[in-house]
Amino acid sequence: MGGEDEARGEAALGLTGADALEAALDRALGATFGADAALEASRRSQGFDEQQQRDADAARKLLREWRRHEERCDLRRCLVEGALGEWVRRNEARCVHRAYQQVGIVPSLQMDRRYKALRSMSSCDLLLKRVEQTIGAIEAKIASDSCERYAAVFNSAARALQQQLARVREVEVGQPCVPEGADADAGAGDAPVGGVAGAGDVDGAAAAGGAGAGAPGGLDDRLVGVFQDALGLPQVDVLGGVERESQQDLVANRIDVALAAVRACLDEWVYQAAQGVAGRRMPAFDVPAFGGVRCVRVVDVAQLTELLLQVKASYATYAKSVRQGGLFCAFGSDGEYGEAAPSAFSAFFRAVCSDPDEDEGDDDDCPEGIPDFVDEEAKRGGDDIARAIERMKTFNAQRYGGVLDDDPALPAEHFWYGVKKLSSFAEQAIQVDERAWDSYIDRVEYAVCEAAKPLSEAMDDEQLAQLEEALGALLADDNA
Repeated sequence: MGGEDEARGEAALGLTGADALEAALDRALGATFGADAALEASRRSQGFDEQQQRDADAARKLLREWRRHEERCDLRRCLVEGALGEWVRRNEARCVHRAYQQVGIVPSLQMDRRYKALRSMSSCDLLLKRVEQTIGAIEAKIASDSCERYAAVFNSAARALQQQLARVREVEVGQPCVPEGADADAGAGDAPVGGVAGAGDVDGAAAAGGAGAGAPGGLDDRLVGVFQDALGLPQVDVLGGVERESQQDLVANRIDVALAAVRACLDEWVYQAAQGVAGRRMPAFDVPAFGGVRCVRVVDVAQLTELLLQVKASYATYAKSVRQGGLFCAFGSDGEYGEAAPSAFSAFFRAVCSDPDEDEGDDDDCPEGIPDFVDEEAKRGGDDIARAIERMKTFNAQRYGGVLDDDPALPAEHFWYGVKKLSSFAEQAIQVDERAWDSYIDRVEYAVCEAAKPLSEAMDDEQLAQLEEALGALLADDNA
């Protein structure tokens, strides 16, 4: 408009020919290189930079939303696998414990707890009765332990675990949580499973691969389209007449609206994928074969039997000493006794009946165990079984003079030395290499999680909670 006015002005002044051409050329050069041109170029450049900044900010926020969605999907998959893995491990412990009972192997003697319970008793008669029961438990363990029985324990546990695996395949995926505004009757045909393309086809979800190869950061192209449609930002030159603060507020508000639309779209996709697996069961899978464990006897039964006989002989002297001198002579120089007399029976009962597989924590109140009364080599490994038998024979050959002995604590110290050695060798008589069993359980857990992967990649939080509840119910039914 300015150039036309100037041209009319020049015509009114009577400028024609070369003068008019020179004036037009001056105007063109001024528009291209002059102050007005520089101001216009600066304005356009600033608007272009602001537009680029807005685009980059919007892209970062969209990508951040996508990453959060992927992280939530990955977390759900991990939680599903964790729930199945925990179920396998708990069943493993239960199957092994029951196999020990079925095969007839005496469980761990837990001598530390037994000794604590015995020290808490305030009655000589009750103490001697419990000590006889302890010797009987050691004798039963010596008789029950064999390589064949330990191998049978793990074979039986493997069979029982396979039966439990058949039960977990009967668990159905529950119904998903319907998000606000979602169509409860919608199918899962267009929703990426677990944040990736390949919707609805649960069996092929694991191989669906990354979605939206043409979108930045692995974004699904459809999600980018949703974001762009909801964004709908005006062009920079349209906003030219709007103040800068108003432009920024408008852009920020539109980006928030677009991100809300993206979140709603992602929720809808999660729901549709979860709806696609609702009511389905875990696919069949091959249970790994168990090859057995390697068992080796390291302590001879004849030596254990001989040491048991010496301990029984020592007990006869020990019982006389306790009946004559009372509890003062029951534990040698081990200090106080009868510290928890009211709970003596319950402490002993827990020591005998507790399940070692379920109670592996440290007991702060539990002593270190039977002291090393006469085992001078205890810090360097202690006496071996041959040396223990020899020393017990020597102790039993000594004459007992009753309470008038120079050291009335010796009968108790000799007896507890024999009990500690006997129980320790009885516990260590069979060495079981459980690495094969641990490897088998790892392979079982992997097989279960791999079979459940097509379902875990599509499940939502509500279905995860229902799965955990169903697995807990299986354990509870098996307990009943």
